[in-house]
Amino acid sequence: SSLLSDEVTLTAEARQALASLIYDESRRMQALVENLLELARLESGPVTLQQDWQALDEIIGAVLPPWRKQLAPRTLILSLPEDLPLLRFDPRLIERVLVNLLENIGKYTPADARVMISAQAFDDRVELAIADNGPGFRENPDQLFQKFYRGDSAGPMPGAGLGLAICRAILEAHHGHIRAESVVPHGAAFTLSLPRPVQTLQILRDEGES
Repeated sequence: SSLLSDEVTLTAEARQALASLIYDESRRMQALVENLLELARLESGPVTLQQDWQALDEIIGAVLPPWRKQLAPRTLILSLPEDLPLLRFDPRLIERVLVNLLENIGKYTPADARVMISAQAFDDRVELAIADNGPGFRENPDQLFQKFYRGDSAGPMPGAGLGLAICRAILEAHHGHIRAESVVPHGAAFTLSLPRPVQTLQILRDEGES
C-alpha cells in the first residue's frame, strides 16, 4: 500500500526493501499453496504415478547442483554405490521429496554443518539416507510427519509443517516409507525406502531383446 500511495514518500532504498519483502513473501505463499494442493491430491485417493525405470543416482545428480550453492558453506558429501539397481518410481515426486528434505537442512542446520547422502541396496528395497550433524530434533519422530506439525525444534523458522507430510504421502504412494532418526551425539537422519521389484533384471533383459 505504501508503494501504491501518492501520499507516502519513499527513498529508493526503502522502495527496494519493500519490493524485496513482497517478492520473498510471494514465494512463500506460492510454496504454501503448492504444498497444500500437492498434499490434497496425494490424499484424495489412489494416485496415478508416472512411473518408469529410473536410476536413483541420476535423479540425485539432477537435484543436487543448485542445492550445493544454496546450502553453502555446509559440506555436502555424496556416497552412493556404483551398482544401485534401477527402480520404478515417479521422478517428479521423488525429486520433490529430496528438495523438501534439503530445504529443511537449509532451515534447521548451522552454516558449518556436514550433510551426508548415502544409499544401500537390499534384496527387496533400496534405502536412501540424508543425514546431518546439526541440532537434530527432540520430538517423537512420528510427529514430524504429521500435517501442520511444527515442534519446538522449528523455532522461529517460517513454514506450515507440510514438507515432511508430503514426503511421507509420496513414499506411501510408491509403497515405500520414510523414517526419521536422531543421530548420536547430535544431528538428524531421514531415510527413504523404495521397493525393489524382484523382476528388474528379467524385464530389462526382455526389453533389450525386443
